[in-house]
Amino acid sequence: MSSAIVVQRCFYCSQCFSHTTLALFRRLAAMSGIQDAIDEFCALLRRRQIHGPLPCAKRTAELMRLMVTNQKHADAASLVDECRAVGHRIQSAVPCELSVGNVARRVLHIIREEAQHEASEQEEEPPQVMPSSRGSDPT
Repeated sequence: MSSAIVVQRCFYCSQCFSHTTLALFRRLAAMSGIQDAIDEFCALLRRRQIHGPLPCAKRTAELMRLMVTNQKHADAASLVDECRAVGHRIQSAVPCELSVGNVARRVLHIIREEAQHEASEQEEEPPQVMPSSRGSDPT
């Protein structure tokens, strides 16, 4: 009786290699910075080690999340500029994969919505009047 090796397909897609790279991205971003993780992701896309819309979209979203959470930004405009630049870099690696651009544009939309929401909340708050330390003495 021969023992057969059972190869299980990944639950998320047909390539299990691409899901192991997700852990590598997280470790690479934690150790050496987000720019190295972006470079590695672009290289994997160019070598076609990650292909298909779902794995590409998941990795793009993961990189965008790492970039937003791990880096400091002065305001929403600088965050939008950096996310746009990263989206262009990733999209230029595989221009035929439309899901990469869609995810990048969706992240930009969410950032703009949150910035607009914060600005409207700050406008709605009434200005705080500081009590004077002089009291009620008119002279």
